Amino acid sequence: MYYLLPAVSCALLVVSCADVAPEYLVTTISFQGIVSDAEDGTPLQGISIVVTEYESSDVDKRNPLMSATLSTSFDGSYVFVTLDNEARVIGDSFFEFKVSDPTGSYLPVLRDLYMSSSSLYYSSSSKSYRVSDNDFALSR
Repeated sequence: MYYLLPAVSCALLVVSCADVAPEYLVTTISFQGIVSDAEDGTPLQGISIVVTEYESSDVDKRNPLMSATLSTSFDGSYVFVTLDNEARVIGDSFFEFKVSDPTGSYLPVLRDLYMSSSSLYYSSSSKSYRVSDNDFALSR
């Protein structure tokens, strides 16, 4: 009888741990927004946006997982999308956005975006993380 007690305790411990730390999976990540002039709100065409992904533990940003360079369209908009064949755990990485004007008329902007399973942008049912208002206002 005493031999069963540890086995039951271990089984309860495993179930309890599974409830405490579920995996939040994501296969699609998308960011979109508009880059505009900070003073008058005019959309800016041809602005460079470098999106770089890092592991969440890489706070010094030494080992990028991937990088992509985008350019804003005539209406200042941009779209960035990743589609993974295998689901990954949300929160294992973060994205850095470097926004700059190739002509040098505007000051560059740097922003980090950390994904979270508690965010309104995360959908566990579609395994997606979609940010539709990742806008930037550039100053001269």
